[in-house]
Amino acid sequence: MDQYHIFEDGQNKFLYLPNFKQLFLIPDNEYAVLKDTSLDPKQGAIISSYEKKVHQEDFEVGTEICNKEYGLFLCIANTCNSRCTYCFAHNGDYGKSRAIMPLDIADKSIDFFMDKVPSDCRASIIFFGGEPLLAYKRIVQTCEYTKFHYAGKKNFRFHIVTNATLLNEERIDFFAQNDFGVAVSIDGRPEV
Repeated sequence: MDQYHIFEDGQNKFLYLPNFKQLFLIPDNEYAVLKDTSLDPKQGAIISSYEKKVHQEDFEVGTEICNKEYGLFLCIANTCNSRCTYCFAHNGDYGKSRAIMPLDIADKSIDFFMDKVPSDCRASIIFFGGEPLLAYKRIVQTCEYTKFHYAGKKNFRFHIVTNATLLNEERIDFFAQNDFGVAVSIDGRPEV
């Protein structure tokens, strides 16, 4: 997998670290160094500095925790039905074997995450992939597990990021009944 991607929107310059799923607004001079194809040694130092920021932000806890939202991106499906060639996730499998997350790993991830979220904060559980609807049964099981163990103890909400091509009435009803936030992410030319 690529170590980083850079892009600009006309005014701002951005650095995306796919291994951390983190996006940073970066200064013009760093962008110029990262855009240079001559493998400048400064590139590694810049990337390392942003990777360290990710780790620091993951483990620093501020004194004010009320009204904060914590998020768990649960990559439930390491596969995708669209397999777009331009996808940042390398056709949805992130450059690894295609698979659905085992139920015990999903449950352990929920437990680990919920243990870290203060009781007065919201926990957002985001089903992600690849295409998470390829793991619809696992999503249902994980939601049932979460509700059974944490309803009334933690403030949580489910979300999904999907290309929506596998939605049907049953799934839409499930998402509505469980107050899911649904984000649709699909683009590209038909031939791609």
